[in-house]
Amino acid sequence: KPQNLKGLFHPHPVLNILFLMYNICMAKYVYEIYSPNASMSKSSITYSYGPTKGISLSVYKSGFYLRYEQTVDRSLSELLDLDLVKDALKKVVLFQLIQYGCVSNMAIYARKGDDEIVLVSQSSEPYVYTLCGSKLYRKFSSVWDKKVLSHLSCRTKSSQNRLDAALHAFILSKSKEYVVERFIYLWMAMNGLYGYMASLSKSNKTWNKWIGKEYSQLKFFSIFYDESYEGISKEKRNDFIADMSNVLESVSYSTFLEDLKKNNLENESVSQIQAILSKYSNSSSVYMSCLILLPYYVRCRYFHSEKALPLFCFREEAPIPTLRILCLILEDFLENELYKWFDPELLEKSYLPRIQDIVSKSKNLFF
Repeated sequence: KPQNLKGLFHPHPVLNILFLMYNICMAKYVYEIYSPNASMSKSSITYSYGPTKGISLSVYKSGFYLRYEQTVDRSLSELLDLDLVKDALKKVVLFQLIQYGCVSNMAIYARKGDDEIVLVSQSSEPYVYTLCGSKLYRKFSSVWDKKVLSHLSCRTKSSQNRLDAALHAFILSKSKEYVVERFIYLWMAMNGLYGYMASLSKSNKTWNKWIGKEYSQLKFFSIFYDESYEGISKEKRNDFIADMSNVLESVSYSTFLEDLKKNNLENESVSQIQAILSKYSNSSSVYMSCLILLPYYVRCRYFHSEKALPLFCFREEAPIPTLRILCLILEDFLENELYKWFDPELLEKSYLPRIQDIVSKSKNLFF
């Protein structure tokens, strides 16, 4: 009845047409993509992808629930072809690995209003493959919480950089059982992190040329963390590796790591490392010598494209015992530091000013 329509239309015919066109164009279609028995959680993560705002994602150990709105009316069968949905499904796998240490192989459903279809049926092969398989041998600690996942949810393929490369390598390291593979990916993660830090420090031509060298990036990394770092001449590196390995092969795992970080010379192994550094007239801190100095030289000696990988090793043959303790040190650092670099507020308010302060003092520090 006309009286029931009062107030819905504008009396001017042109404005009335524009009003109707606006409402048609701005009509929202709600899309839901989910695994069986999954629903939106109160702790869901909300993020944006391109022009689509307010995407809600809940991730469970056995499934997920994704909800978003768009003004475009799409067929449900088209959804798996959308970049937004592809990105979200990859985030589901990423978040499952970080939260639960495993990936669930599940059917995927889609719903729009009263329409519902099966997008992916349950099968023996996962829809989203991972290089790290379906489980991690070592799970992420609780510091990788929902806040960290919220930061990661905003990162897309086009915005990825060396920081994402560091994270992916770190995840791969956790999926490996043997120390050789673990070390390779842990060092890749470290390389990604200190390379990313160096990329944030771009300044004048002289600085940019200097920071482009790996030695410079390692030194910059150590100064950022208030530690000292100094390289060792090539002709002495193999002797340095041998001396350090003799100490690390016999350390007590229960106390060594914490004493190392505190530079506790009452720990016999820490004291021995300090003596080795003095022997080589090296001013690196004890912690940096084990976090980046020795690992870098081990990487150059054993894991380089010019040399055959140690594909076959006896259990106690070099470099296996040394790699065991280096993996422990590298993983501990990345576990407690890498996630912080994904926090845009911490980066803006703390890390970038710290980096610029180091660059401003570059003449005194480096040249």
